[in-house]
Amino acid sequence: APFDCNGQAHAYLFSGTSGGAPTSVTQHVTDFRPPPGVRIQAPGWIGDLNGDGIDDLTLAYRTANALTTATDEIDSWNPGSGTSGIYLVFGDAAGYDAVVDLEADAVKITATAESWGTLLSPSPCPVGDLDGDGFDDLAVTAPGHDDSRGALFVIYGHPGAWLSGLSPGS
Repeated sequence: APFDCNGQAHAYLFSGTSGGAPTSVTQHVTDFRPPPGVRIQAPGWIGDLNGDGIDDLTLAYRTANALTTATDEIDSWNPGSGTSGIYLVFGDAAGYDAVVDLEADAVKITATAESWGTLLSPSPCPVGDLDGDGFDDLAVTAPGHDDSRGALFVIYGHPGAWLSGLSPGS
């Protein structure tokens, strides 16, 4: 994910058409824009969690208490603090707008190092339909959970509304 002039990471989707892949980076581009201080780590295909027949995707993200230079530029990130999570972006038959505001238009699943004790892995995993209900499911790991024994959480797919701002295990 490239950074803009403010150190903000974005994720870009280059959509193909019936005529093939785009011939330039300015064609058929969607900018998945996180809020300030959030860095997109990894996009991923996850199947169809909401059962609408269109594949969905995740964008793993991370924030941290930045270690800054004298000019307030981000120098590095403190790995023992901050927030991590995933944005669930549901597929859309009409395609996406040129800019997608992730805070407003995606489902957010989050964990904080300070209150929850661990951060989520940047690699959620599509696991198919584990419970046989006809909806794809998603596995999310927290490697540092429980004194680094780790944890695996399953997010079960379902139709209808999805709550945003949940933490694994809730």
